[in-house]
Amino acid sequence: MKGGNMTTSANSAIAVLDNFGGAVPACSPDLDRPQIWRLTESGEWVEYPNNELDIYTAIFQFSSLHQYGKGKPVGVAFVARTIGWGAPLDENGEMGDVPPSERRDRFRVSLDICATPSGAIGSRLSFQSGEKAGEVIDDTGEATGQLAQAVDLAAFRVWGREFTSALLMDYTTQADKMTEAQTQHLAHRVARFLDVLSDESEGE
Repeated sequence: MKGGNMTTSANSAIAVLDNFGGAVPACSPDLDRPQIWRLTESGEWVEYPNNELDIYTAIFQFSSLHQYGKGKPVGVAFVARTIGWGAPLDENGEMGDVPPSERRDRFRVSLDICATPSGAIGSRLSFQSGEKAGEVIDDTGEATGQLAQAVDLAAFRVWGREFTSALLMDYTTQADKMTEAQTQHLAHRVARFLDVLSDESEGE
């Protein structure tokens, strides 16, 4: 499936998600399993044949298949897509003890999260039902949840040192232009992968 023309830097995860949205059919509220797509060098979106119901398992298997250049090259980006339940936050900005799937005011949401070998990561949350149906919220790489970390680790596994080098370059050249929170988040990502590289070197 061919994507549209990239109008901004290929390093921008949101630009990749714009390209993805223009090429791949919109997510259905009854999506029965996660999807993982990769963007080839020729601009084609190819779906990974996933049979797993758990998004984390799907991401792990995808990255294992392509780890460090094994199998077909991933290309210039990949996107993990999943769907689930959301619910309004309470007055303290918290979800509370009741899972969204069990609440009467629940609504359906889908999430597309992408990564590139340049270290760019970003996500797009789409409200499928409820009062905010049709609303879209983009995150430009500051997400800190488990899914963001799983995608980050998968990107490291499929692009290896190219990915880590890009993060280091961002940290050394862009840190003075970032907020303190953005700098800390990037530093945490860099440190995580440097630890992995160090462990791998010791094991060789």
